[in-house]
Amino acid sequence: MRNKLILISLMFLTIGFQNIVFSQTNKNLNTILNKLNITEAKIAMDFICIKSLPYEADATIYAIPVKTEDEEGYWSADIHLLKVSNKTDSILIHSIFKDKIQSDAVKLYKIWIDTAPYYIKNDKRAFAIRFKYANNSSAAGYDWEDFSLIQEEDNNFEQIFKLDTYSNLVYGGGDCENTEFFTQKSILLIDKSQTNSDYFNIIEKIHFEHYFLDKDCEDGKKEIKKFQNVYQFIDNTYSCKGKRLKGMN
Repeated sequence: MRNKLILISLMFLTIGFQNIVFSQTNKNLNTILNKLNITEAKIAMDFICIKSLPYEADATIYAIPVKTEDEEGYWSADIHLLKVSNKTDSILIHSIFKDKIQSDAVKLYKIWIDTAPYYIKNDKRAFAIRFKYANNSSAAGYDWEDFSLIQEEDNNFEQIFKLDTYSNLVYGGGDCENTEFFTQKSILLIDKSQTNSDYFNIIEKIHFEHYFLDKDCEDGKKEIKKFQNVYQFIDNTYSCKGKRLKGMN
């Protein structure tokens, strides 16, 4: 339906407003920035994320984007990832992920911390940081999500898995007829029956759809594909067993 195209445009306009400007709502942030010796002018304030760890009641995770470049139509940033004590406000862990963000014609719209139960080992749970990107092209609209799985190891944060878990590509000139959609969604599962270096395997289940809209803005016949990929922990990161299967290669 035509509403589908309208909703896509509205999503691009509104998703950025879902983030909270934490400098106004979290009293600890200014103290933390002073400890890090980072000025507020270098921070992408709209994209700061703060979330308590459900499995560690006395700790909060901060993801702070610190800009490395900032020009008209383009900016890049490192992510400063911190674990902070809720009791003492002391910084327990501070790790920097270099050049984690590139925002240009395809813009960053959202960052959030995902604390789903990612039990990567019997005695270890990880968390994730997700990034939402999109452009506003009517001829070739595109949005996707990046997923980074983070573990705590030796008083440091390490990225052990990175994946694009959602993508939606739309070709069209503004009219419904012959507007083309390519949509891929991934669900990640932990396979506790399979391990490598005591780390459980991760299974990616992919659902892919390809279809056109007709002149009445209704979905045409869909091509649907389903894939499964398996990732093993090798050399401090998760790697796909064989070539990663996707709907669009």
